[in-house]
Amino acid sequence: MKLLNLSNQTLAHGVLKELNHKEKRFTSRPWNYRKPDTTLWWLVPSTDWPAYPYGKYRISKEPQHASIGFYVEKGIKGSVLSMLKPKNVNLLKIDDHWRWHHVIEELVSGEFEKRLLEMRNQTKLPVYIHLSAHYVTGDFEPYAKKVGHEEGHSVKYLLKGEQEIEAEEMKGSIFKGFDKTTNLGELGEKINHLQDLDWYWIDFEVYVQVPLVYSEAVDNWERNDLINFGEIVENILDPFMGLVK
Repeated sequence: MKLLNLSNQTLAHGVLKELNHKEKRFTSRPWNYRKPDTTLWWLVPSTDWPAYPYGKYRISKEPQHASIGFYVEKGIKGSVLSMLKPKNVNLLKIDDHWRWHHVIEELVSGEFEKRLLEMRNQTKLPVYIHLSAHYVTGDFEPYAKKVGHEEGHSVKYLLKGEQEIEAEEMKGSIFKGFDKTTNLGELGEKINHLQDLDWYWIDFEVYVQVPLVYSEAVDNWERNDLINFGEIVENILDPFMGLVK
């Protein structure tokens, strides 16, 4: 499975059009409006913005591959809310409607594994799970370009087998010890029991990296291996449809 190299905006809008043939209606949102061709894009099942409570799809590219998959965020609660600007409290405060809760429940129960295996089986590509976190401060903005010196708390896993995961990268102190985690259920439990969890904003992503082809002048065999927007939706995004709301 390979993908013809396109700008991020063209790729996101092409996938959006396919998604909107279904019953749901999605909205495309770039992380950086000034760089639509190279920035990360979210496909959100709502016109709300910011879209923190929603499960959503994510599309980004690096020189050799496109990373396409599922994205969800954990907001904050408790005493940390008193540090925020009043206008941000309701935006960043997590409640029972945030899809984060459902993802963690599925990790612990084993349901999330089924989604990952379906994506891997349909694409024949490695599946990655990536968590990144920030300590929240009074001027915290989740979609800001930088979050000062607190950037860099992350852990990235490769799905190895049924439930089995292996840490490939770890940075910062928030996820200390997470590199020893070897299965999805344990990952869910560790997230739930993070010390000072209420104070962390966490981004949770699952994606495959689709190799890119840079020329339309490819032979017939390689062209048959290229996927289109509909196949991206069917093979990569549909397994998470139940969480994208």
